[in-house]
Amino acid sequence: MMASSTWKRFVLAAMLLGTLAAACGKPGPPRIETADDLTEAVQAMGVATVDLGEAPAGGFGVVGRRIQVGEAEIEVYEYESVEAREAISSTIPAEATAVGGLPAAWADRPHIWTAGRLIVVYVGTDGGTGLLVGSLMGDSITESEEAGQAP
Repeated sequence: MMASSTWKRFVLAAMLLGTLAAACGKPGPPRIETADDLTEAVQAMGVATVDLGEAPAGGFGVVGRRIQVGEAEIEVYEYESVEAREAISSTIPAEATAVGGLPAAWADRPHIWTAGRLIVVYVGTDGGTGLLVGSLMGDSITESEEAGQAP
């Protein structure tokens, strides 16, 4: 009979191999480069989207798109290049008190993500929306004291 520590190592090794094998067969997250890519990825996750029209440029410097994602609304700003996006996103402090050198006032807690040529903004506390966008865009560049409501 195997010793307890040997058995534990065997079980852990088997679990690790199973996890690695499963991960090798799974594609990574979709590459999000445009607003259309983001919309398609959200829809592929089974969440309905509706294009709500333009979002004002404000400090973002470009006119964005307002998109309803499930019950929430996000704004998506698409730039001509990663460098143009970085020029704006580098001006946004973790507290999101300014954008593009202009003071920012939000109706609720802002969450801002960047990837490639995109800046995505969600203003609200719905944890499910934050998790959904974060799963596609990566970590938010803004921080908040509260994580939002659990999904």
